[in-house]
Amino acid sequence: MGYLPYVMQFDVSRANGVSIDLFTKAVLAEGLVELDRPRSTGTLHQLPLFTQPEKALPRLYSRRAEQRQQSFPVAEQFYENALKLPVWSFQDDEQMVNIYIGGIVKVASVVRDNPELLLAAEAEK
Repeated sequence: MGYLPYVMQFDVSRANGVSIDLFTKAVLAEGLVELDRPRSTGTLHQLPLFTQPEKALPRLYSRRAEQRQQSFPVAEQFYENALKLPVWSFQDDEQMVNIYIGGIVKVASVVRDNPELLLAAEAEK
C-alpha cells in the first residue's frame, strides 16, 4: 500500500511578502500539525539513479557515466513551494478535512488582507 499526500503550491507572488516558512508556522500555530513541507525528498533529477547511475544500477553502468548535471528550474521551484497534507479518504474524516480547510483559509486570509500581522509577529522573534 502506498501513501500519496495531497500536495499544494505556495504562490510567493501572491503572498504579500509572507514566506512559505512563515505561512507554515502560522498554519501549525492553528493546531494543524499535519501540514508539512516535504523536505525529506528532493527533485527527481537529484536522485542517485540520475546522478550516480553506476551505483544505482551497476549491471547497466559498469563504469562511471558522464555526469551531466542539469538544472530543472520548474521542478526545483515546485519542490521549494510545495506543502502537503495527508489524504483523508473516509467519511469519518470529513470533520478533520473541514477543520483543515477552515484553518488554512483563515491563515491565507490574513496573508491576503493583513500580512503585516504575520510579518510583525515574525520580526519580534
